[in-house]
Amino acid sequence: MNKGNKLLDYAQLLDSSFPGEKAGCSFGSALPDSNMTVLNKEDRAAWIEQQLQRKLIHMDVSAIQAVYAVFPQQDPALIAAIDFRLSRMRSNSTEIQDPEAKSAGRRMFKLAQVLYPYLNFSQLETSCRLLNSHNTLAVLHGWINAQLGIALHDAISGYITAAVAAQLRSVHSLVNLSQEERSQLQQQLVRCMHEGWLQAREESLTRWTSEHILHPRQVASLPVQPVVTALR
Repeated sequence: MNKGNKLLDYAQLLDSSFPGEKAGCSFGSALPDSNMTVLNKEDRAAWIEQQLQRKLIHMDVSAIQAVYAVFPQQDPALIAAIDFRLSRMRSNSTEIQDPEAKSAGRRMFKLAQVLYPYLNFSQLETSCRLLNSHNTLAVLHGWINAQLGIALHDAISGYITAAVAAQLRSVHSLVNLSQEERSQLQQQLVRCMHEGWLQAREESLTRWTSEHILHPRQVASLPVQPVVTALR
């Protein structure tokens, strides 16, 4: 097991272990539309690719890249600010409700602390609570991999592979594919997402910068919870 991907591997197991929550919740997977049952396989594959491009490349992978951009500053508040922004982006674009996302985030944070006992999560945890962010899996994955000295490309590669698998799982009941077809589609989507990130990475980082998320002075302007409440 790749040490940088341990959280992703366990996240997939956890999402499958909580039937009351939607599959892929930790990854923010797009939820299937019942109309997909009348589409042919090519159109279903195109729908899945479209959802992944929008939510994976332009949100999660973009956030991981932003985490790496601010990591040298060693400021947990900046990481929390990225998590705050990603939390809001997800809430506005997915059917996964805020309580579900927060529940998944709490599980992921506790799991990360167990899997990486040699990393200090305390300041990051406090910062995320103050901003009332969700402890998104993408930001946690990016922060952990940066702490471990893993290259950005490898961190993103691991996340893309896991997220594609989660997306395919979430639409499994509506996309009737054989094991071989599913494997081929997964490889195709992973390759496509890698290409999408390479094309979008410069624009993505520019967008985070233009929104002032990567500037330390702007973090204080984000809405925060009262300190007493946040630390309970």
